[in-house]
Amino acid sequence: MRQGRPPKPANLRLLEGNPGHRPIRPEPRISRQSKPVPPSWLTPYAREAFLAVVDELYAAGIVTTVDTMALCAYAETCSTFRQATEMLAELSSGGAGAGLVARMPSGAVVVHPVLAIKNRAQRDLLRAASEIGLSPAGRVGLQGVEPLDETDLAIMEKYNLVGATGHT
Repeated sequence: MRQGRPPKPANLRLLEGNPGHRPIRPEPRISRQSKPVPPSWLTPYAREAFLAVVDELYAAGIVTTVDTMALCAYAETCSTFRQATEMLAELSSGGAGAGLVARMPSGAVVVHPVLAIKNRAQRDLLRAASEIGLSPAGRVGLQGVEPLDETDLAIMEKYNLVGATGHT
């Protein structure tokens, strides 16, 4: 995972006039592939989260089939967050602070383990969402996927990378 400021897209640097005079590397061109499909091993909540975002991201040209595992990681984190939230709601029905703290066998009061899981899942969820472009700040550094043109298809057919339908 990258650290620091996200890189500016090359076309934006060109529009700004490249004030730093550093070389502008062309951005990678990822050829359009078929839409990612959720794997059978995803949990039900994760499958729901996967399907909720994949159509929109694919239509925007942000994800392809090579991004399936990143989408799965996002979806499973959504699932963990949702389960922890539901469990805390059940625990909280017991009274004030019932789901927020727990008493250890020694008598010490600590943050409830489910709340710690929820907080960690929430942090991971926001990070994963940003990586795949599900936040305004996360979309800044993303580049859409180029649609296949005739040259791409000819090269892919030459090396038997696509079938007659144009998909891998």
